[in-house]
Amino acid sequence: MGSKGVALVTGASSGIGEEFARRLAKDGYDLILVARRQQKLEALAHQLETNNKIKVEVQVIDLASPVELEKLEKRVSEVSDLVLLINNAGFATMGNFADMTPSSQKGMVHTHIMATVGLTRAALPGMIARRRGGVINVASVAAYAPYPGNIVYSATKLFLINFTRGLRVELEGTGVKAEVLCPGFTRSGIHDSEELKAFRKLPNFLWLDAGKVVDEALQRLGGNRTVVTVGFKYQLLAAVSNSPLTPFSLWMMTRMKKT
Repeated sequence: MGSKGVALVTGASSGIGEEFARRLAKDGYDLILVARRQQKLEALAHQLETNNKIKVEVQVIDLASPVELEKLEKRVSEVSDLVLLINNAGFATMGNFADMTPSSQKGMVHTHIMATVGLTRAALPGMIARRRGGVINVASVAAYAPYPGNIVYSATKLFLINFTRGLRVELEGTGVKAEVLCPGFTRSGIHDSEELKAFRKLPNFLWLDAGKVVDEALQRLGGNRTVVTVGFKYQLLAAVSNSPLTPFSLWMMTRMKKT
């Protein structure tokens, strides 16, 4: 394996996860890439190995499945030189909670929360023993604005913020870093589905570039801030979101309901 060690990225087949994989490959990390879409994942792995002279392991896994998650947790605990864990996998739905299928909402909780908790727990003992490592959990500014129509997504992302804040305190002095990344609307592929098409009509100034989001996350890992919110407009949203529904989220929901 490469001299920098191994980085594991979930949700690596597209969007922010793919950008993490590309950036870390360029920086000389060997990779374990996790996603559901085998063809896209294997194509990316081949490209990264060829262009960067690194080793890439592919794990085709649905993190909403407890059985498959347990398999991946075991693999993570066996990696002797794991130095970065990027818990990025996730998805969103759109609609009132009572109208959504139970399986979709339970799957979201399992993917966003249980997978993050399980993989982090599997990775930490080795990192702590080696006194080296980092965990980046990808949340969202949706955690600051739990607007109707997306409440389970927002709630799970808020969990990731509080989980990582506590983790950062517990890891003080161990040599292991923890960070939670809170991007706003990012051109990442998550909004390509028909269900989320309304988001694509939001104005351009609200959108972030996935590469820049990843750059900021990696640059700030181990810095003074546990919660990394990307972009001034979203930092402002985080600062003023003391009520469950901010003016921003109300405006956004009104706009989407008209589409």
